[in-house]
Amino acid sequence: MKQGVCLCLLTVWVSVVAAQNPVNPTGFEFTSPDHPIVTSYDLGFFLLGAAQPVSTIDIGKPVPRPDGVIAGPLNARPLALGSYELKVRAKVGTTVSAWGAGGADGKTPVPFDRVLNPPANLKAVP
Repeated sequence: MKQGVCLCLLTVWVSVVAAQNPVNPTGFEFTSPDHPIVTSYDLGFFLLGAAQPVSTIDIGKPVPRPDGVIAGPLNARPLALGSYELKVRAKVGTTVSAWGAGGADGKTPVPFDRVLNPPANLKAVP
């Protein structure tokens, strides 16, 4: 009986660990079927479940990697501490797409947490 309880607890713990959001992300990746005609992209930072971003960054038009993935650096530090969703939209001139997220259909939330990092490189100086 104890083995069954331990197995159950281990399963719950693994599920909780797997569900944690990335913390202070430093990069992004996405694909864009219309990349050849896109003039630029915006990354949007949304509070969880919000319809409008709290902040956006125009990332221009990065060159895709050979596998077609568009990637670049991301600085989440200007955001207030909290939980967010990352979304991206494409622009062609003044025409703007809907905000897209994760998954092949662009509808899977991409959550992350902006947390306070501890100070580093502490030294005792004589």
